[in-house]
Amino acid sequence: MLVLQQIRQQVQVRQELLVNGVVGGVLFCASDVLAQRLEQSEPQSIGKRKRDDETVSPMQQLRTIDREFLRSVDWKRSSSAGILGACLSCGLYPAAYGAIDKIWKRKDFVSLVQKSVVEVFTVGVVANSLSMLVRGLAPARSTSSNHSPLQVFTHMKAELPKVTIDDFKLWFPYNMAAFTFIPTPIRPLTTMLMETIWQTYMSLHSNNYEHHQT
Repeated sequence: MLVLQQIRQQVQVRQELLVNGVVGGVLFCASDVLAQRLEQSEPQSIGKRKRDDETVSPMQQLRTIDREFLRSVDWKRSSSAGILGACLSCGLYPAAYGAIDKIWKRKDFVSLVQKSVVEVFTVGVVANSLSMLVRGLAPARSTSSNHSPLQVFTHMKAELPKVTIDDFKLWFPYNMAAFTFIPTPIRPLTTMLMETIWQTYMSLHSNNYEHHQT
């Protein structure tokens, strides 16, 4: 009976990791697609399209815009983001949260603050750095969007301070809630829901190389 119970627990853990990996991959990929949509939403181009299509109904204009966007999506970039999300959500996130829970077992206010701050400035910095590194070095559909390692590291150096501050503003309140009442087995999934917002932000800041060109 003890052996069967251990096997059942191992299977359950692997199933949870698999689910976390799939959900994380889908959310990271979808977040990158959303970021590309935001990058292409230029008011001037939209206004020009409206003037050119004054006789077309709003629904037809919307369908045309959606078709144009889907053809323009850099799926190599989004796939790289999806692979990154799968790896983080079934590897780094569960391991990190589990380790932090073992170190800070108490749930008093001081311990929660300590856990939240440690998470942001350790796991957060590592995950954000990996995100920017992978996104920067990943092959893109357009050769002009590919970057050298030096360009990637220079970009990370410029963006990481602001990203870390914004990370703290978003994740500190969430971590206070996560460490208080969200059970450890489902915490990676709730984290990935927050990641939908955060990784859209990260995708935008990981690909805005033109902002740092001199």
